[in-house]
Amino acid sequence: MTEKNFVDKNGNSWTWEETPETIEALKRLHATVQLHNDMRKENERTKLATPLKERPKAPPETPSA
Repeated sequence: MTEKNFVDKNGNSWTWEETPETIEALKRLHATVQLHNDMRKENERTKLATPLKERPKAPPETPSA
């Protein structure tokens, strides 16, 4: 096991143990994020190609006497 450290731009320090299980979990997480991003892009692409649906027209108003 390897201990990893990271300090972000705000000075926050992060420390974790890098185990085979951690590495595998991160690989699965990254694959899931990539899948969701791909699905979102595909959804946006198909939405643009779909014609807009017209709203149902309201019945004509009758003039009040």
